[in-house]
Amino acid sequence: MFVLLILAIIVGFIYFFALQFEKEVLPTAIKVSQKYATNMISQEISKSVEKVIKDENLSTSDFFIKTTDSKTNNIYLEVDTMLINRICSLISLELSNRLKNINDTKIEMPVGVFSGISAFSELGPSFTVYISSIGDAKVDYETNFQSVGINQINFQAYLNVEASVSIINPMYKKDIDISRKLMLLNTVFNGQVPNTYLDTSVD
Repeated sequence: MFVLLILAIIVGFIYFFALQFEKEVLPTAIKVSQKYATNMISQEISKSVEKVIKDENLSTSDFFIKTTDSKTNNIYLEVDTMLINRICSLISLELSNRLKNINDTKIEMPVGVFSGISAFSELGPSFTVYISSIGDAKVDYETNFQSVGINQINFQAYLNVEASVSIINPMYKKDIDISRKLMLLNTVFNGQVPNTYLDTSVD
């Protein structure tokens, strides 16, 4: 009976510990692991974009065609969609290759990180998480034209980058989607300012 009682206490203690771990520690562990993974992938996204732009020797003016009407001095802008689509494809390929290279990358975090208390963040043994990529990265773009003054147009182009990875540990596995919006260009075009300008806006 004594042995059974000891076994029951041990089993009850393990069960209670498992419940507490799943309720309090595990959600924090997943959240911290997700943050580590997101930071890592965000760096890979930035490196991929920088490498492609540098390798292609591109500048802001390469992404659009600007023409001016000789009679009216009106400015016409045409986005070089073929170039931007090509850049999106190159970045997608570069990032996908980088993500494949980080498959099974090991991240070691002190157990104290999961306490949520900064003073304990460097304490305890290491908690290991592995990162694996899921599929290829996706890259698309969007453009925006906005009036910013008298005959002034602000032209912006953004890259929308998406990637998916898994964070894996013997106790859990979670797939996360990471997306970033990066500005490709941001420039202002000046047109001819009329001799008389009447502000008809009403506050």
